[in-house]
Amino acid sequence: MSSETEYVRWSTKSLSDLERFWAKEIEPELRSAGHDLEERPTYQDLLEVGYGGLQDALRNHHEMTLGDFLERVGYAEEGPQTGYSWQIDDETTVDELENFLQTA
Repeated sequence: MSSETEYVRWSTKSLSDLERFWAKEIEPELRSAGHDLEERPTYQDLLEVGYGGLQDALRNHHEMTLGDFLERVGYAEEGPQTGYSWQIDDETTVDELENFLQTA
């Protein structure tokens, strides 16, 4: 995790700033941490490299989900789901439920 992640001021970044920050900082950090960038990163992946604040900034300042943002930066919507369909629209809740099930 980069020491720079501790000082990110998410609320001051425009959407285009976040897209540039993704390409310049977050993707290289994910790659360095061993994440396969051919697969769509998850919220948990972002937490692992210290960029969990991105999701809150997107929701609170840009009215956008992490999934919406990932599509903007080149990660297409994942194909048909093979797991449980939660019937919940809140991506954070779904991510937390799936993370819980993986650790249980």
